[in-house]
Formats: sequence, structure tokens, C-alpha cells
Amino acid sequence: MMGLKRIIAVVKPDNIALRKIIEKIGMKFEKILKMDDIHYSGYDGELYYALTKDEYSANFKQ
Repeated sequence: MMGLKRIIAVVKPDNIALRKIIEKIGMKFEKILKMDDIHYSGYDGELYYALTKDEYSANFKQ
């Protein structure tokens, strides 16, 4: 995993196709970020997914 400890993906909630791919490769949902400070139309927040080095090693043995 290139010496990384963790990989994070940030996805818009309405991007269902990407969410399915991210979950299929083993990334786990962590949190929803909704910022009250952002006041432009169309902002629905962001979903954070992560895959740790240990999870990667367990799922993708080389």
C-alpha cells in the first residue's frame, strides 16, 4: 500500500455509483461532514470513507 497507513475517499452523498465502488473495494464509511458555514446552493455535505493498511492487507493479500 505504498507505505501509507490509511487511504481516505471523500464522496458527495448523491454519487451512489461511486459509493458502491468504494464499498466494494473494502472502504468503510466513517462520517458525514456537513458544514453550517457553507451557504451555497447544492451543498449536501460529504461522506468520508477509509481503508487502513491492516484492512487492505487482510482483503488484498499479494
